[in-house]
Amino acid sequence: MVKLSVIIVNYNVRYFLEIAIESCQKAIDFYQDKSTNQIELIVVDNCSKDGSVQWLQKAYPNIKLIANTDNKGFSKANNQGIDIAKGEYVLLLNPDTLIQQNTLQQCIQFMDEHKDAGGLGIKMIDGTGQYLPESKRGLPTPLTALYKMTGAYKLFPKSAKVNRYYQGHLSKDETNSVEILSGAFMMMRKNLLDEIGGLDEDYFMYGEDIDQSYKIIKAGYKNYYFAENPIIHFKGESTKKGSLNYVRIFYNAMLLFAQKHFNTATWYVGVIKLGIYFRAALAVFSRMVKAALPYLFDTLLIVFGFILLKDFWAANVKNNINYYDDVLLFFNLPIYLLVWVVSVFFSGGYDPPYKNGKLIRGLLFGTLIISAIYGFLDESYRFSRSLILLGGIWAYLVMSFNRWGFSKIGQRNGNILSEAKNSLVLGNRQDFEIARQLFVRTNPNVNLVGFINETTEEKSLGQLNELDKIVHLFNINELIFSMETISAKKIIASMEGWGNKLAYKIMPSSGSGLIGSNSKNTAGDLLHNDVILKIRQRPGRRNKRVLDLVSCIIMLPLMPLLLLLVEKASGLLPNWWAVLTGKKSWVGKVALDTSLVAKKGIISPLDRLDKPNTALQKQLIFQYAKEYSVYKDISLILAFWRELGRQAKA
Repeated sequence: MVKLSVIIVNYNVRYFLEIAIESCQKAIDFYQDKSTNQIELIVVDNCSKDGSVQWLQKAYPNIKLIANTDNKGFSKANNQGIDIAKGEYVLLLNPDTLIQQNTLQQCIQFMDEHKDAGGLGIKMIDGTGQYLPESKRGLPTPLTALYKMTGAYKLFPKSAKVNRYYQGHLSKDETNSVEILSGAFMMMRKNLLDEIGGLDEDYFMYGEDIDQSYKIIKAGYKNYYFAENPIIHFKGESTKKGSLNYVRIFYNAMLLFAQKHFNTATWYVGVIKLGIYFRAALAVFSRMVKAALPYLFDTLLIVFGFILLKDFWAANVKNNINYYDDVLLFFNLPIYLLVWVVSVFFSGGYDPPYKNGKLIRGLLFGTLIISAIYGFLDESYRFSRSLILLGGIWAYLVMSFNRWGFSKIGQRNGNILSEAKNSLVLGNRQDFEIARQLFVRTNPNVNLVGFINETTEEKSLGQLNELDKIVHLFNINELIFSMETISAKKIIASMEGWGNKLAYKIMPSSGSGLIGSNSKNTAGDLLHNDVILKIRQRPGRRNKRVLDLVSCIIMLPLMPLLLLLVEKASGLLPNWWAVLTGKKSWVGKVALDTSLVAKKGIISPLDRLDKPNTALQKQLIFQYAKEYSVYKDISLILAFWRELGRQAKA
């Protein structure tokens, strides 16, 4: 007899999926050792482009797999799994989760003992060890939704009325009947699903769990929040709230729910829509401010120091405090700032992890540009070259100091310019070596201090019961857990205990990589053994976009001539506009492999080939993505500029 069907819907999160399936497999083995009943695992893939299906077929050939050829959405994909499920219970589980060995057993036991339970949710923590309030929620009535949207619930976190959305009056550490469960972990009775139907497919993403929970209540059953066996949900709602897309989809889902189940007043629809615009504007503003902070701090401190340098130089070298007029501050200094900051930006000085060489390179290049500009200025705009040199030195000191400060913030919050970490592996010597090799290839700023486990292994720093002492002794700020060596129960207990005081990553038993989500503002952190493609890294994406913009600007005054010379000239202006607005790139992806290069391109590296050759084509496009540089794009544009009017590659 199949007691439980676990359904996981996956979309481009292969490495999170690996951890979820491994933890599920351990929980399944644990349960089936103690019961004659069986648990089946069903994965529905929504046309992932990251190799998820191929990996799953190779690593777990016995798992039931539905491989969709397009993205069906969360609801429809789960319904596909429900349709073939044979279990007495069905568990909808997100792919970015880690459950404990006895999670499934305890949840099945709870459902068996509580015949009034139609649905069961669970206590969840995120990748920073913080409790996720969406683990238990209330029905989003118009008033509840209003409190949620306006943020009023934060003022009264324990109120049953004002914070009804997150059931603030109920303890997160006690099992209780609640109204709404999270779709990240939602166990239901299969016969009830047959009666009330699966997830409402009108919800593409978000809101379907609210709708399903409400249908369970209307059918005469209860939803329960199970607090005794917490799981990790790496990318909980808190990791998405800064996303403009999240705001739009989430609040539209709430509006759809209200329209389906309440006699929604016109004023309520208007308030919800106003809330969507307000939260969207807030999300955009918040992201802009956060992105601008490093540049703002650099600019303010450089300006402050430059003014002091100017006055010092005027008083002590020129013997006249008023030697420099306002032109220096209001004309020259803005140019200096712009050149320095832009040069550092393009050298990678704002890209984490911070490296001193990038900063020095950018400032040296910027200072050379300023010195060159200096020679072309009118005499009245020329001031001391010494001030330029001193300003460059001051800019270096300021930027270095700011990055040191931001790195301290980043180590705790996982965001702005995070610098070196002291990391500790909770595993054996082999786990330590795997982690060390990964960091050597991807982030050499990490200082891998050592490893500990439950035994006294040679060269280990100690045992798990000495973790607190070792963390303080070596100033550890990141823990790396091996699933091969450390149980999920101990992983979760450690993360709950330390909370956001430390960062965390988890290594699956295969040793394929390290997975984490060390910030509520990031979707996830990933280090893996696959080849690193420069074109998909932040500097590569940025430099490619800048090249597209600069080339469009250069081409604009030449457009009349280009329209006469390029082939298929009628397509040049539409292509130029598409590249300028970021919809396409001059050099982009091809139909052969759309996963390596993100955007459609007018031309491609394959244009260099005279004859089709699949093996050669694959290697060429792979090499382009792996070793990407702007010079590759420039050389291709110059070689095939007559082709810039043709239709973009698929």
